[in-house]
Amino acid sequence: MTKPTTFEQYVAPLPADQRRALETLRKQIIGAAPDVQEYIGYGLPGFKLHGRPLLYIGAAKSHCAIYGARAEGALVKKLAAFKQSKGTIQFVPAHPIPAAVVKAIVKARVQANNARAATKTKASAKPVPSKLMGKAAPGGDLKSTLAWLKQEGTKKTLDSMGRYGITATKAFGVTVGELKAYAKGLGKNHVLAEQLWASGWYEARMLASFVGDPNALTAKQMDAWASDFDSWAICDSICFHLFDRSPLAFSKVKTFASAKPEFKKRAAFATLWGLTVHDKKAGNDSFLNCLPLIEKAATDDRAFVKKGVDMALRAMGKRNGVLHAAALALAKKLAVSTNASSAWIGRSASRELSKVTPRG
Repeated sequence: MTKPTTFEQYVAPLPADQRRALETLRKQIIGAAPDVQEYIGYGLPGFKLHGRPLLYIGAAKSHCAIYGARAEGALVKKLAAFKQSKGTIQFVPAHPIPAAVVKAIVKARVQANNARAATKTKASAKPVPSKLMGKAAPGGDLKSTLAWLKQEGTKKTLDSMGRYGITATKAFGVTVGELKAYAKGLGKNHVLAEQLWASGWYEARMLASFVGDPNALTAKQMDAWASDFDSWAICDSICFHLFDRSPLAFSKVKTFASAKPEFKKRAAFATLWGLTVHDKKAGNDSFLNCLPLIEKAATDDRAFVKKGVDMALRAMGKRNGVLHAAALALAKKLAVSTNASSAWIGRSASRELSKVTPRG
């Protein structure tokens, strides 16, 4: 039998009562932890939070079960009627685990998950060699990071930002090269990335793109950050170094493409551009499904949206032969459009794609 790759494929062959029981259980888990990411692990429907396994669910011949959960504390009494063994809680469809108890199980697992994530984050913070910085090495926390940014900032760098069309009301004047060097010493630290983003400082948000963990991103967080984008530099850095590596990337391309704010809409196509380079496993269909988004957005004549669409179309056409043919066909179609923005994008993409050899 073909191994399932989705929840729907897993439950399809099950008896109706087990299928309904697992569908209900799935809804209850997602309702208790809306930010979970679904996947198939060990052949079972699973749920991750911050990139870490939370729970699995499944069915055997005579029962259904939740895997990865234990009856501890107040749950001991509530689960006394259910058979349990080594982190497995079994039930039959006719007598499911009460919804309130499922919620309590999920909340307990979320707390344990967050505690482990916090411990790992603290343990993984690595100091940057002082020779790399030229000044004091960071401590891996928000206060010391902001202090370093203030110390490293220069008026020369700050003044140069305007020449590149980078508008920022809060900036220190630190170069991207210096930020990347600093980020290498910090490693992945999503808690710090969230704090850096919340600070509102331009360089702090650039750092968030380098130290954030793409597997810890949630749909809600990606929407919120994209709504905060106020320059092409922040937009592209977050999309190229963080968003495009998230399991949610393709779904966010679709969401952002319908956004009204200029930089949030650009984020759709900056992320798509990044995916063409960094997602080695994505099939052609994932990209071909984005061509209608490109065609529709091509009519948006705002500079940063227009250029983002152009970049995404050209990048897609360089990925492999199949996508090259599809992207070039769309480019030629846009080139003869009566819409000025669409025609500009079409001509630009056609010129380059007519000369390049796709990578694959």
